[in-house]
Amino acid sequence: MGFAEWVQVVSVAGLICALLISHLQNRNTARQAREAADQTRAARQALERTGYQGFMRAQADWRSFTYVRDPELLRWHLQIRGYPVDTDEANRRTLYVLLKLDVHEESFLSRRSGLLDDDIWVPWQRVLDADLRVPEFISLWSFARPFYAQSFVDHVDKIFDHQAAVEAVDTAESHSLPANGQFAPSLAEPPAPEGVPPPESSAA
Repeated sequence: MGFAEWVQVVSVAGLICALLISHLQNRNTARQAREAADQTRAARQALERTGYQGFMRAQADWRSFTYVRDPELLRWHLQIRGYPVDTDEANRRTLYVLLKLDVHEESFLSRRSGLLDDDIWVPWQRVLDADLRVPEFISLWSFARPFYAQSFVDHVDKIFDHQAAVEAVDTAESHSLPANGQFAPSLAEPPAPEGVPPPESSAA
């Protein structure tokens, strides 16, 4: 192989190396750009979430402080929102239900955003399920639905549907008891919300 051919081989090899290095650099740049975009998106979501939490907390604090001290203002507020009004005591219970729903919605959205761990979310989900069995929560939910995030509304509606299905099964079973007259208690959990990571299972 002559000198000119060696020069050509070396040139081609150098070009291949340069292209390979350029490709690796481009991949690294693209990866860094994706990571930066992910970090920016996460920071924006965290900022939005913090702003929403601050807004909800300020609204809840203002309502609980103002309306409890002024029954007539509370009555007016419930009326213009379309909630049923009754005695001052009943209206305060309505206010409590609405404030509790605000807390449940904030917890749900925090979980959906990945900001709540299982050890917080799982017991709080049981609190939500228990609250939705209280008559005041049941009767007020149809009036409150328009004022909450659609994802939270869908989750609450699924819990109500699940509770109704369990009650229907329990009623049917109570009318057709087996010979021993006993049934194991239902331990079914409410349905997991869409977009919310399921709790991690732990070995016994």
